[in-house]
Amino acid sequence: MKRLYCYFIFALLLFYGCTREEILDFPKSNVKPQLVAIGFLTPGDSIHIYLGSTVPFGQAKELPETYVRNAKVHISEDNGNSIPLTLSSSTLPIYSCSQQDLPIIKGKSYLLHAVAANFQEVKAKTTVPTEKAVWNSAGFTYNSSSGIEFQGSWHPIPDEQEIDYSVYLYRTKEPSDILFGNEGIIKNKDEYTIKRDIYFNNDAQAVLMTRTKAMGAFSKMAELNNEVRWSYADAAFYDVISAFKGILPSYSNIENGVGVFGSYLLDVKTFKP
Repeated sequence: MKRLYCYFIFALLLFYGCTREEILDFPKSNVKPQLVAIGFLTPGDSIHIYLGSTVPFGQAKELPETYVRNAKVHISEDNGNSIPLTLSSSTLPIYSCSQQDLPIIKGKSYLLHAVAANFQEVKAKTTVPTEKAVWNSAGFTYNSSSGIEFQGSWHPIPDEQEIDYSVYLYRTKEPSDILFGNEGIIKNKDEYTIKRDIYFNNDAQAVLMTRTKAMGAFSKMAELNNEVRWSYADAAFYDVISAFKGILPSYSNIENGVGVFGSYLLDVKTFKP
């Protein structure tokens, strides 16, 4: 309650201390919907691309109203070999193909093209990392103050110019989310380390991801937005804070649209019960 009161006072100071009225003209490019494309490639896994649309400022739409299910989506290699993706879900706008049709290979580049009625064609490119980082150490310890703690380390790959890393931990029977996993990673002189408090220590997997910088930038943006959403969802001054949403960073590598097209490699450590 005390914390909520302090937030309320802070919000009032912001509101009365620096409020001014302005009329802003929004550019037309911010009004017309754009395609939203999200997809990640890795060797051995099927290819899936999510396709939706942005919601123009001032309009309210339910999520299913943003689905784009009438698009033509292709993934192509640098040599021109192109494979069409088809809808793979009866309800979601997910376009897929098998790697039997288009194998994803380390070090190769792939291009995404998507066209739908009333939208500009969107394009994006990703180059799969040439090698992956591997766990040097990974395990669980018990901390008397915080409970179970995961600790791990790995050496950087020789060329880090176009990649970064993430770690996600999950039980094998639970769904995982590869877009999160930036917490607790520290870069030291000759290795990376991670410490993270968790609630389980068996029947689990510790996944070390070597990913493109585009995927990393989008992941960090998504994680920050998610934290803000959960932190302020029930706060009394949410309407005031929402006025500052433009401060949150945005990232996209989709030409003529928004979203991310990235690629990654995995090193997985499994802990049995």
